[in-house]
Amino acid sequence: MFLRAPIAISFTAFVLSLTAAPQAWSTPQAGISAAVRGEVERASDTQPVGVQITSGQPIYLADRITSGRNSGMQIMLLDQTTFTIGPDSFVKIDEFVYDPNTNVGKVTASLGKGVFRFVTGKIAQQNPSNMTVKLPVATIGIRGTMVFGRSDENSAVVGLAGPG
Repeated sequence: MFLRAPIAISFTAFVLSLTAAPQAWSTPQAGISAAVRGEVERASDTQPVGVQITSGQPIYLADRITSGRNSGMQIMLLDQTTFTIGPDSFVKIDEFVYDPNTNVGKVTASLGKGVFRFVTGKIAQQNPSNMTVKLPVATIGIRGTMVFGRSDENSAVVGLAGPG
């Protein structure tokens, strides 16, 4: 009987740990949140109701990140690509595949309404055509650069800030 109790407790703790973080088991991690300021929420297909995000939390493939008024954040992808969004903005990592041994992969992200900035990482440095950024009215072709802009459902203003 003495041996059964520790096994039961360990099994219960294991089951609780599985139910506490279901997204980590179902979707690959694409990056990490940083410099979160104000109200920023993360939602996904498996967790459609947005939850407040803080700096240092994982960002998973297909997460939809939305910032509130006077809010913003930065997402650092595993290949060192960074996306920064300002107030009332939206970003989603649609596709992220990365091999850190070869720096080969593919990044596709969608930026909705709001202001943004991104700096390309190792994937785009290896092969710029393997990174795509979609806006509601256009798609940005990447050439290993730093880009900033603003977009909404009807228009976009995009500027090239120099090499990434």
